Amino acid sequence: EKFGSIQEYLPETESAADYGTGVFNVDDVHRIGVLDIRIMNCDRHSGNMLFCEKTKRLVPIDHGLCFPSAFTEMGNASFDWLLFPQAKKPFSAETLAQIEAIDLERDLEVLHELGMCEEQLLTVLMSTTVLKLGARLGKTLYEIGTMVQRQGDRQKPSVLEIMFSRTCDLFQDSELTCSWSVFEQVFAQLVWNYQMCM
Repeated sequence: EKFGSIQEYLPETESAADYGTGVFNVDDVHRIGVLDIRIMNCDRHSGNMLFCEKTKRLVPIDHGLCFPSAFTEMGNASFDWLLFPQAKKPFSAETLAQIEAIDLERDLEVLHELGMCEEQLLTVLMSTTVLKLGARLGKTLYEIGTMVQRQGDRQKPSVLEIMFSRTCDLFQDSELTCSWSVFEQVFAQLVWNYQMCM
């Protein structure tokens, strides 16, 4: 049995780091942001996005540092697009529909079949829940992203990490059976309450 990766060469593209953020398409930034939140990208910077001058499209590359452990690595999430003005623009109706259509349960099944461990699956469950709830409440990519990535000098836990810790505490302090579905419901309620107050 062999393992490897599939890569596609993209002609006529250059590093997005060579351009000012003002030339980037809003929907492209949003699509990349949605992807990064879902997979909890720990290395999204302008150097691993490509820009095509001809089509004006922004393309994400290099996803080797994704799907971190919920217990030890979520604090490493890193989204440089939080500094892009496009991140503060509202999602388009199309992007909102795509977010709403995400079938989290099915995605978790597929990732499990591909050999992803439970700590990584838990991260996907939480990050996708934050994304979907935030989109339903009309939050911008920036507002959702700042819940997921640590702020400032990144020494303090993110909102996502805090919500995860509180959810775990609730199970320790009660007789709730910690099944995936019950965990998701409790976590989602905490996130919803937080986002309603933002």
